Amino acid sequence: MGDKLKALLKVLEKWVRSMPTYSATLSIVIYNSAFMNYTFGKASTASVYFLVLISFITFLQFRALRTDRVSY
Repeated sequence: MGDKLKALLKVLEKWVRSMPTYSATLSIVIYNSAFMNYTFGKASTASVYFLVLISFITFLQFRALRTDRVSY
């Protein structure tokens, strides 16, 4: 059982390392669009989408973690 688990962990590690980092991808797309390709419209659109996404996630977190009771 130990050898199978080690093999599975190696496969999972290789798979995870091959995945792109999605948290940095949008930031890099915005930067490259604005300052490397000089397509400021595409960069500003991506920035607005990013703002809406982060705002929506923040709203969901506030709703999920809200308490009606205040304790000091």
